[in-house]
Amino acid sequence: MRDKTEPRASNREFRHSPRAFELGMTRREFLERSGTAALLVSLAACRPPTVPQPTAEELPATIDAATERLLRQVQLDLFPDDGDGPSAEDLQAYDYLVWALADHSDDTNDDRRTIISGARRLQAATQASSSTPYESLSANERDSVLRSFVASTDGERWVSL
Repeated sequence: MRDKTEPRASNREFRHSPRAFELGMTRREFLERSGTAALLVSLAACRPPTVPQPTAEELPATIDAATERLLRQVQLDLFPDDGDGPSAEDLQAYDYLVWALADHSDDTNDDRRTIISGARRLQAATQASSSTPYESLSANERDSVLRSFVASTDGERWVSL
């Protein structure tokens, strides 16, 4: 049998395991240093990736006239003046879009690039299926073209912006 004055093996291990305290570190110092280390590691893991800045070709300073006409028409198609709620003109949707894209943060640059490139892709898809620009199509033709464009992943993201 074991002598009752002899400590158990688990107690002996526990007494010798806290190495930080043997180095003269207090519990408060240990917790502060552990918390600081955990915070630094988590901040490093959450750092956003470096995004290359767009070139002038990718991100024009202003929206050209053709893209503006297309965007205004798409907004009117999405928010028509049919008496069932405000129209794109009532909402001043295009003015709001221009205002929102005037911010030069990285997120807005990505949105601007998506909107402009999406408008170009929609116009190209329209030109491929018919020889007329999007805004010159009939309401039914525009609806058909816009529905097929929105069915794609890029088109769905584009129209949601």
